[in-house]
Amino acid sequence: MSSRQDNKRLDEYKKDDIAESAMEAANQRLQDLHLMISETYNTPKYPVIFIVGAQRSGTTLLMQSMVNYFRLFYANNLIARFYKAPYVGAYLYKSLFKSLDTLEVGYSSDLGYTESIHGPHEFGYFWRRWFPYEAYDKNFTEEAFAPGALAHELATLEAVYGVPLVFKNITICDFNIERLARELPTALFINIERDSIYCMQSTYLSRLKMYGSDKEWIGVKPPEYPKLKEMLVFDQIAGQLHYTKEYIDASLKKISPERFVEVKYEHFVENPAEVMQSIFEMVRSNGFKIEKRDRIMPPISSTNSRKLSDADFEKIAKALRKYS
Repeated sequence: MSSRQDNKRLDEYKKDDIAESAMEAANQRLQDLHLMISETYNTPKYPVIFIVGAQRSGTTLLMQSMVNYFRLFYANNLIARFYKAPYVGAYLYKSLFKSLDTLEVGYSSDLGYTESIHGPHEFGYFWRRWFPYEAYDKNFTEEAFAPGALAHELATLEAVYGVPLVFKNITICDFNIERLARELPTALFINIERDSIYCMQSTYLSRLKMYGSDKEWIGVKPPEYPKLKEMLVFDQIAGQLHYTKEYIDASLKKISPERFVEVKYEHFVENPAEVMQSIFEMVRSNGFKIEKRDRIMPPISSTNSRKLSDADFEKIAKALRKYS
């Protein structure tokens, strides 16, 4: 995100410049230690699971559910501060919380941001080290890092608890599925889809909540972004969702079908345990196993309801029809 766009956020969503500078200085000092340790690892032994999907489709809720239901390790709000030295952050976290068995993550979030040290984080600064280009950049397909380097780092992170990893960063990972599948032999994908009209409504409301205006872009930027940003707001969002889904679907078709599973948000909130079982089966079909925790999935409420005026809801529907 540009500093210009960050400055347009409402105060509660702006980055803390002092904290940002302090963590950058700390990461610079710790990076060499992390890289030295990562050289002793090769590639993850266990599945590396990526949650992908259009924005506002339930990716955060799915992530929270998975880390409560399975014994998985992930980038939380503490580890994310160590984006150039994730092993250091993970080891620090383990020194404070030695076992994952008692871990319980809350189900609340605010525009994808979660609460507490344990809350899942998108790990954006980490992923930008590996995938610095947006999908619309002319250098998007350029090899940005040495083959094997990402696998070394994730294997290092995996070794801290010795369980599979799970990540969710739709801004970056949605558009790098093929690269992730190629770089990480154990990579698996979960594509969650939600009725587009509610993804659109939620994206529109997210703009208002973060910026106090619907004029600023929020979320993923598909290859068609330069064209979309010149359109009216509802046409922007309809295209944003359409092209993101189109890109994900095309990418998944290029990898083995055993390496991904499709999840419908509406089915997930109705029967989360059944969705967890489908994920378990996908992992098992690839020759791996993830341990289930002794947890009962709590009831989840669907947020598929009208929150805009009838006039604005009809504008959303009209914009979507242009891509049907």
